[in-house]
Amino acid sequence: RRRKPMPSPTAEASPQPDQPGQPGTNSLHIWDGFLLFASHEIVNTFHSHYAASIIFAAQPDSNSESLPIRIEDEDGQRETFRAVVIPPNFAHRLSAPGVELAVLMVDPDWPGFSLAVPLTRPRTLRLSVTETAQHTQTVRRLRSEKVRCTDALEFASALMASAGSGSPASSSQTPAAQAMDSRVSEVLEHIQAMEELPVDINAEEMARMVGLSGERFRALFKNAMGLRFRRYLLWLRLRRAAALVADGLSLTEIAHATGFYDSAHFSRTFREMLGHAPSDLLGKGRSLQIECC
Repeated sequence: RRRKPMPSPTAEASPQPDQPGQPGTNSLHIWDGFLLFASHEIVNTFHSHYAASIIFAAQPDSNSESLPIRIEDEDGQRETFRAVVIPPNFAHRLSAPGVELAVLMVDPDWPGFSLAVPLTRPRTLRLSVTETAQHTQTVRRLRSEKVRCTDALEFASALMASAGSGSPASSSQTPAAQAMDSRVSEVLEHIQAMEELPVDINAEEMARMVGLSGERFRALFKNAMGLRFRRYLLWLRLRRAAALVADGLSLTEIAHATGFYDSAHFSRTFREMLGHAPSDLLGKGRSLQIECC
């Protein structure tokens, strides 16, 4: 994978780091199965995506007791957090204006997922983070300087570890996770082994590979993964699209390169799954530093 080239050093004075909560350089570190996004704020629309999200808000200098992350679900219920886990396929919108955030998105089929956060949660999971000051410094560093993949991974690992110490934000009981059907696992392994996701890959083809009818395979897949097979493929294409921004492609070029019908299909899927137009996060003129780790 190619990384976005960094500008050559010049004799000019180095820019000063962004002030807390101010627009500036955002960063995106991408690994196989998870990614880490650091931003000066996030305000999005209702959406849902395959990945679970672990979100941490940097501690403001003025109010260490604030809960600046507001999550609203489809029923209109709102809760506020300092750090939170949002489960996979959970429809919500997030509002944290003027708040520096780190968002770690982890795919449930990533092998380390079960060690980080539960696969199935009826609601959000409130986190108790003990390293608040240290994490705050890291979030600000992610936004103000080029951070190596190894350092970003250390921070991501700390966020994953903290997810094991949370308590449910509501009294709902967590359903017991079901063992994944071996035929679904076989399909996932097959897809993950592909270097590029074919444009014409479909449920019927995967069903034949594991000896099932298309209808039976689609039902098994949704039961195991919590979303339709087609939507899972769209999520994989979006992840690939984020990595291609580092290669300098336009959003239209990225849409075609990742198997979307056209740029409108790409934009619609992006908004449905991430709550933003792609130009809001990935468009030219946006100050986003991307590392494919």
